[in-house]
Amino acid sequence: MGRYDYGTCKTAIESIITGNATLGEITNKTIGKYIWNGPVQGLNPGFPRSEYLVITYEGCKRICGNKVALNDAPKALNIAATWIFPLAILLNLPYDSLHSRKNRGTLESVSNWLGSPQTALTATIFNFRQIRDCHRRVKEFNRDMQPTASDAYYTLSCMNQFDLPQDIPTRQRMMHVLIYGLFRPLSVDAEDIDVVLLKQMLSAMAHQLRMQRRKGVIPTLSSLGTFLIAFIFSVVLAFGEMGDNTTAHSLALGLLVSWLPLLVIFTIVDRNPISADRSAELMSRWLHNVDAIRRWKLSKGNYINDIAWWDITLGGQEPFQIGRFIGQGRRMQYCGLTSSVILETTDYKSLLNGKGDISLFDAIADRVSERLQRKATSWLVVAFISLVLVLLEVMMAFMIAFITPTVGLGCRSFSYGMFAILSSFSWCFNIVVRTPPKAIQIICHSFNALAILALTAIIGFQLTGGMNNCWCMASMFNVPFGLGGYTDFENGDFYMRYTNVQKFWAVGTAFGGIIPLVALIVAIFWWLKCQHLWSANDRTHASSPETHKASTEWLR
Repeated sequence: MGRYDYGTCKTAIESIITGNATLGEITNKTIGKYIWNGPVQGLNPGFPRSEYLVITYEGCKRICGNKVALNDAPKALNIAATWIFPLAILLNLPYDSLHSRKNRGTLESVSNWLGSPQTALTATIFNFRQIRDCHRRVKEFNRDMQPTASDAYYTLSCMNQFDLPQDIPTRQRMMHVLIYGLFRPLSVDAEDIDVVLLKQMLSAMAHQLRMQRRKGVIPTLSSLGTFLIAFIFSVVLAFGEMGDNTTAHSLALGLLVSWLPLLVIFTIVDRNPISADRSAELMSRWLHNVDAIRRWKLSKGNYINDIAWWDITLGGQEPFQIGRFIGQGRRMQYCGLTSSVILETTDYKSLLNGKGDISLFDAIADRVSERLQRKATSWLVVAFISLVLVLLEVMMAFMIAFITPTVGLGCRSFSYGMFAILSSFSWCFNIVVRTPPKAIQIICHSFNALAILALTAIIGFQLTGGMNNCWCMASMFNVPFGLGGYTDFENGDFYMRYTNVQKFWAVGTAFGGIIPLVALIVAIFWWLKCQHLWSANDRTHASSPETHKASTEWLR
């Protein structure tokens, strides 16, 4: 019968039923065994069942031909223009430079972003939540101290997104230095030499990090907002123009990837540095100098010339090496330094009134190191919220595919379910392991790769019409459970009139449009609240008027 076409097949079946045609041994007397006379899920009771032509899976194969009805060029181009080309939004994700040293890191990032978006979204939202906590803590200081507090907490929030030493003793020593370098400049005894020097260095460090922060958040969010409005219009118009099943399934495809705008939105407001390598290098040098001042203070030195400042001969050999940038879900690793410091410094006023007693700073640093070994409750809350946001969009797509006749688990709903399961493996491992060992990471990235392959296949099949075949249309996955095993010849308009799909399509459309829009509004609100942390003058950094000057060699 040539190309598989439900319209042509329906005409052929009607001709056989009326006795005007035969197909081999199939006549108007024998076709009955290929006609489905059982119940049809979702059909309104008021619609005459005798007027609803439904055939069995075997009948579809024998009469219609067991072929694939590929989309013609206009239909494929329409699907591509409306639902697939907009996926270019993924190009707005914060990729690293594509050179040989970073290819592996870029692939790891893409694996997490596309293969397990709930894992990447957890890391991104949690980091920005920590930035919001920094903003709130800075506002607790009096107006005179807020600039220095802003420097301290912004530096902390930046360091939070880099790989810290994994050796526990080294990390504990680093915490001693870090806490001293962040909070000693906020002490009330502002005339002490170490406070003066540390404040200068902290100001310079924060300034460098602000200069390294990528700009253009508002223009990027504005363009993304335009995309979201266009996407919402596409979703709503698709709901109102269900002329055939292709539109319904294209709507499901749009809902399936509705988590992508969420991820892009939060990676835009949680900006990565222009040069992560330069930022890590400067933070390593800053820690070296803070450690030098701390040692000088402990030895009760009197002359700042005795401080063992960083110099070029120490480049790359600093005792506290900051690793690569792992924020925004680039690596499956818990980044909770900021949260740990904030939780352990709730009584920061007594710390700042401690008259330079380094043991007070060390005690807090020890508690921070201990807290870093376990994940914060707020991280777990964010993780579950991220999982719900991603799976809610995926399950809206699953619902539309499942409820669109033939009701049941078909090829599309099964593939959507598989993406949900495969993409959740990394999230589950991330819940129970703080920093997954290499073997676990390999397993997670394997599942991520399968999830990306599944997503690519889903898009490809929808574009080409590869699932337009008897087996998929009859929802054969459901036969063992007493559903499916048959198919009809109706279109979306018929389903909206005479089945119960309309309410399910409406729910899916509502969630698909509202969730990304709400996420955009929330992200902009957070960004506007916290932007004072990274605001800086692009031209100059004011020099300090103090008599005692810290070395600036480390800024080379």
